[in-house]
Amino acid sequence: MNQFAKYALLTIILIFNSVSSKCIITNRVDVQLDLYKNKSLQFLQDKFDNGDANQKIMAGYELGRQYFIKSEYSKAAQVFEKTSKMVNGDNKDDVKYRLHVNCGISLSKASNFSLAIKYFMESKHYLKTKENPVEHAMLAKDIGETFYNWSKFDSAAIYLRSAEALFQSTKNESYLPEVYNLLGAIAHTFHKPEVSISYYIKAKALAERYKVDREQINALINLGIEYTIGMHFDLAAQSLNKALFLSRSHQYKKGEIFALNQIATLFAQKNDNATALGFIKKSDSIAASLHEIDLKILIKSNSATVYKLMKQFDKATDLLIETLNLQKTKALKTASTELALAEIYIQMNKLDLSMKYLESCKNQFEANNDKESLSNIEFLKAEILIKQKKAIEAEELLLDLASKINRDKSNKNLETLKGIYLRLSELYQSKKNTEKTVTYYKAYHSIWMEDMERSYNFELAKIQNESDINKLTNENNFLNLQNKTKTDEIEFQKKKEFFFICLTLMGFIVFFSLLKLYFDKNRLNTELARRNIELSKYIPFQEEKDALAVIKTDDLGKSKEIIEDLIALFENKQVYFDSEISLNEVANQLKTNRTYLSKAIHEILHTNFNALLNKYRIEEARKMLADPYQKQSIEGISRTVGFNSKSTFNTAFKSITGITPSMLREEVLKEFNSKSE
Repeated sequence: MNQFAKYALLTIILIFNSVSSKCIITNRVDVQLDLYKNKSLQFLQDKFDNGDANQKIMAGYELGRQYFIKSEYSKAAQVFEKTSKMVNGDNKDDVKYRLHVNCGISLSKASNFSLAIKYFMESKHYLKTKENPVEHAMLAKDIGETFYNWSKFDSAAIYLRSAEALFQSTKNESYLPEVYNLLGAIAHTFHKPEVSISYYIKAKALAERYKVDREQINALINLGIEYTIGMHFDLAAQSLNKALFLSRSHQYKKGEIFALNQIATLFAQKNDNATALGFIKKSDSIAASLHEIDLKILIKSNSATVYKLMKQFDKATDLLIETLNLQKTKALKTASTELALAEIYIQMNKLDLSMKYLESCKNQFEANNDKESLSNIEFLKAEILIKQKKAIEAEELLLDLASKINRDKSNKNLETLKGIYLRLSELYQSKKNTEKTVTYYKAYHSIWMEDMERSYNFELAKIQNESDINKLTNENNFLNLQNKTKTDEIEFQKKKEFFFICLTLMGFIVFFSLLKLYFDKNRLNTELARRNIELSKYIPFQEEKDALAVIKTDDLGKSKEIIEDLIALFENKQVYFDSEISLNEVANQLKTNRTYLSKAIHEILHTNFNALLNKYRIEEARKMLADPYQKQSIEGISRTVGFNSKSTFNTAFKSITGITPSMLREEVLKEFNSKSE
């Protein structure tokens, strides 16, 4: 799976867990704050502004709730904060607690994570006087989720595991599916698919047991995402189809939107891009009624992924820029989108724009110490250098990056390392360094084989994790499945041995094919060089004179005279050495016009003026290069024979002779040195 697709999937899982998991607290503590429930905003605002102390508190609480339900999270937080400051006196801890927690949740949804954590931590003070482990567990879950959305994954994991332990100790396992979905998402960010899948399977099983429908749907979609990344498409399809069915059954539109988008990703992976776009458009029509920016971001990001796979880069970039602008309006992380834009701009050869986005997202990844993404950025910079023909700088960057990844055990970016080794092998092949070409190709091939082995191990881990869940409900089934797993392991070992034998044979075939291609190419170049040395001895203009000799048609009499004069001009004055010479100027010197001259060249010599000039120039260059005593550089020779650019000279020389000027000179000097010895 390419890097762009991986970042699109990461965007899905981050958005999914941030928009689908929470509603505001309603009845956590036993206080009477629901007196104004379902009253109009105007009524609530009036009581909040003009009522007595108790009315202001009750109206403020309900006003904040209604702003939250309308997704106006910043307004909700302001109202909860202001209301909290109105609460005074003893025995008000319950009220203070509820307002602080709701303020924290609203701030978290508004992406003001640092202030949200502050309110959550303050709310812990109002719980100290209460022996309420369930409420402590809920608060730990809220804090963990906020840290997760803030990309503080280590802190998130600590609080979520604390919530898990508290829910288990109080027998409140119906809250665990949400906790397990978040822990699975954290494991996903640390590239631990087997751990992610373990948590998602637990979330699915418990959600099904306790009829927590939305969390069951969330778990199924998360499993679909993880299986897609692991390229287990059949398993992904099963999970996503079930999630789609349940979402429609329970009228859970967000779940339906996410399921449709992930199903689209599956079709895109199978190169059925038209079907993928159909699913995304269907999800877009559902999302239109919800008016949520997070869903727009998801749909535009996924549409961009598909258009990128279809090589429609302009559409993909337009959608990603729209995604970027939406993310900025919500103060969301933009690094993954910018990295995707950088990748596409490299494909479009817009290298300056690509570097701009790489530098921008680099700062964000450095802030989170995301080593894998930072490695990807450096690899893309090397790709830019290669496109800029800066092979030496690209080589240095790739070697340094490979060394860093290999030294840092916490950076398991094998996909990037595989790309680095492949690029290095291609660079050394262009330099004709066979030894290093083979070394880095072998390293690339080795990682590719490891990927295949990991997919087998991943499959076994999935079976074992599902067995663990089944043990919770039926010990007998677990034992049967465990026996089946052992049998599968034996069968797997046999398949793996056969698989590695096939891979090894294939590796040898590829390796020897590359070697044969390399030596065949060298032999061909040597033969071409020797032929050019022989051609350098031929009499100049003989080919053109032979062409004139066979012309007997009266109709070509005028053209024949013009070509005779042209050859005489070229023989006597060698005007083709002049880099500024033109068809008009030569026609003037021959006392004819450009139309007659161009027609004569076409009729007699079957070519055009510029091609004829290049032929004479290259013949002269070939003579000079075939002289072992020639001291001029290749660039000097190119200028001498009339070329303004060395690259143009090299292109013309190879087109006419079949080899580059440096290859001819190398063969001439080799032959001369062998004769001298």
